[in-house]
Amino acid sequence: MGGRVPNGTSLTTLRGRHQRAFAQTTMAKKKLKISRESVHALEVGRSALRSTSLVYLAVANKALQYPWAPSKIAYIGTTGVGGARIFTSAAALAPRILHLHGVKTLEFYAITCKPRQKVRTWRKLERGLILKFRERFGAIPKLNTQGKNFEWTDEKDYFTEGGLSSVVEHYS
Repeated sequence: MGGRVPNGTSLTTLRGRHQRAFAQTTMAKKKLKISRESVHALEVGRSALRSTSLVYLAVANKALQYPWAPSKIAYIGTTGVGGARIFTSAAALAPRILHLHGVKTLEFYAITCKPRQKVRTWRKLERGLILKFRERFGAIPKLNTQGKNFEWTDEKDYFTEGGLSSVVEHYS
């Protein structure tokens, strides 16, 4: 290769690192390939933005093992500030569940109920869902830290057991 160096020295007279450095600066660099994922990274529905106080479920694509039966529900959470909390929770929870064997996606669903004066109904709903989940599967969801020692208080005054069970079963 009889290329010329700016000071007039031929490429063949350069040795070692000088030759490699010159070759790297004069040769075209290999272009990077752009790849697109076939599935979406995040999907937002209007239900997450409609209400500021709601409960949300993190659901894996694969059933997770619990003591009594498998379930896809990985987390049951609540927010009093709207859908933005779901997004921050998704960013925090995803690494903890996506490393499990076979789990490739984590979807979040908003669960709402009608408000009542002077009652944080979304908190009652979250607590009721965790209790019903524990009754059905023998443990709280994998990513939940609270709820191991929850006992029924007045959640059954606000929601029917059948209603709570239907939500848990639907997403399991």
